[in-house]
Amino acid sequence: LAAPEQPDRIVERKPLNLSIVIDRSGSMAGRPLQEALRCASMIVERSSPKDRLSIISYDQDVGVDVPSQRVQNKNIFLTALKSISEGGTTDLHGGWLAGAEQLAMHMKESDITRVLLLSDGNANAGIKDVDQITRHCETMAEQGVATSTYGLGEGFNEDLMTEMARTGQGN
Repeated sequence: LAAPEQPDRIVERKPLNLSIVIDRSGSMAGRPLQEALRCASMIVERSSPKDRLSIISYDQDVGVDVPSQRVQNKNIFLTALKSISEGGTTDLHGGWLAGAEQLAMHMKESDITRVLLLSDGNANAGIKDVDQITRHCETMAEQGVATSTYGLGEGFNEDLMTEMARTGQGN
């Protein structure tokens, strides 16, 4: 076996305008929340100064832990992630919306603009209706803000998370 030859040039990726939205509700306690925080930390570590990130965490309350900004100092993001701990019920829509709003303020056609929702998808506070949530994802996607979801935990709501990503033109 032989490895393929390396390309002559490195292809630059587009800058990210990314909102990492982390479900910190009680149902995410333990391994699911640990995995969400590990994933978010990995994204921060691999980001570059040309990227713009925000960190949102939510249970029944939504917090903008780090408002949208260029990744000039990764420690700002990593410190915020270390302070996130589990809470109460799940206002999934409210958390997602706060992330989408952070992105909308800084949209550029040259950037990849996306909400990354890290959750078990068990919406039980705020707007809970799947059709209403996915309509909002679709509306934001039409305006250039995509939604990707990452389902965590053994009992995550695959139907809601899949529909949010599909209508949000994400993954």
